[in-house]
Amino acid sequence: MGSAADLPLLKIVLSSYAITALLVASYSYGITFSPFSQLQSIISTLRSPPLFVCEQHQYTTEIVSIDPLLIYINNFVSDKEAQLLVATGFVSLPSASSSIACSKEKLSQTSKLELTKDTREPNLESSVVYLEDRKVPSKSRTSRSGALDPTSPITQCVLSRASAFLGTLLSPIDDFGTPQLVRYEQGQKFDVHHDWYDSPQRINDGSGRFFNRIASFFVYLEAEEGKVRGGETWFPHIEAKENPGKWGKRVNGMGGEVEKGALFVPRKGNALFWVNLHANGTGDERVVHAGLPLLSGRKTAMNIWPRKIYERRRGWFT
Repeated sequence: MGSAADLPLLKIVLSSYAITALLVASYSYGITFSPFSQLQSIISTLRSPPLFVCEQHQYTTEIVSIDPLLIYINNFVSDKEAQLLVATGFVSLPSASSSIACSKEKLSQTSKLELTKDTREPNLESSVVYLEDRKVPSKSRTSRSGALDPTSPITQCVLSRASAFLGTLLSPIDDFGTPQLVRYEQGQKFDVHHDWYDSPQRINDGSGRFFNRIASFFVYLEAEEGKVRGGETWFPHIEAKENPGKWGKRVNGMGGEVEKGALFVPRKGNALFWVNLHANGTGDERVVHAGLPLLSGRKTAMNIWPRKIYERRRGWFT
């Protein structure tokens, strides 16, 4: 004979038998129980994976250059966040050629441009460059990229962190636009380029406002140490004291000559931040940069472009 201490366990066992019986009756005979329907909903909720929670996250920074401003951020995203961002980039989203693809940088003239898609990763398309306000394929940029859903919890979490990092750099009317996932496979690259626009771009929201990319975050999400060779981010006009394992000098493979500039090694979770525009709104040529050819492995990163909003094109310097 069981003791009184066994009664709670007995109740649990009997409850499980009752639930099983209700399941059989419901699915085998089509019998519906109103309380049981509520129970099913509760069970389904309990079995669902927990929602992403944006946890407090610590990172450290190192100033690489003051003028122009370039900052190296250690552990800007956690391993879990990096994995979720990559997964978010591979879900089915409106393509870059769609008329509802969020931001100006995803909309400009893309309806007239056929992009090559990788069927294994449906949201990644051949990357493009801007030419006179038009997006065009280019041999100078051979990576693949896609929009990151700005409404997803993980994307909002990282954008909130970026916003806190910026402090008062952005005014209340400024924003981030649509962040981008970019992937480099072996041999892929992005030659020297700048992130700002030569002229401000119209925001496709009917407001008549314009924007330019005041700054950039480049966040490394995939770069397995020991497997990734090459793929460094190179700023040819920035001189900085070497920091082994993070940044150093570019060495010419043919003659072994050390070139000017700062060369950053891909490190998962770390990020680069720099300011694109001078105080008068013009682009800073000193922060042009390149994604050097990837020799082996795979590099995936996130582009975040804080946007300076202008009420009129004529007044974009103010």
